[in-house]
Amino acid sequence: YSFPDETSKTMVFFGSNDGMLHAVLDITVDTEGNETNHGTEHWAFIPPDQLHRLRLMVEGAGHHYYVDSTPRVFFWDVNGDGLVDSNDGDRVILVCGQRKGGTSYFALDITDPSYPEYLWRAANYRDDLAGSIELTDVNGTWQDGDYADHFPDDIPVVGGYDAYVRVNGAPVGN
Repeated sequence: YSFPDETSKTMVFFGSNDGMLHAVLDITVDTEGNETNHGTEHWAFIPPDQLHRLRLMVEGAGHHYYVDSTPRVFFWDVNGDGLVDSNDGDRVILVCGQRKGGTSYFALDITDPSYPEYLWRAANYRDDLAGSIELTDVNGTWQDGDYADHFPDDIPVVGGYDAYVRVNGAPVGN
């Protein structure tokens, strides 16, 4: 993140099998140009549909999957100046699936990386309780990196644990 006041912040976002999406503060640069290396967790987010499953880490047997997908960040830079400025209408949106750990995608507004805002969840069940989004104009699933080549202005939602459709255990496409 580079901000209009000439400060910057580097964040690392990753999902994990402790049921959370983690945000780690890497480096900040103040207005004087001084760098601070942190490497400490800034915050963590538990997707709503994972809350009831957290007990399985203690009560369950074997390994359980939770938020084991790779989050994708979409930077909407209204004026193209490369700075995150919410006064210009800029937004930074993180979208993450749960891969083998679930069946939904969620989005956070991380325009201010210190104060993330939960935006939505797209799932195939219980959306009446958590809110939903209608997915229209879905162009298929893509491998990481391939999506931007085809649809550069869209938010990428890549395939999960196994993006192939299976019939009697045999892959038949995606």
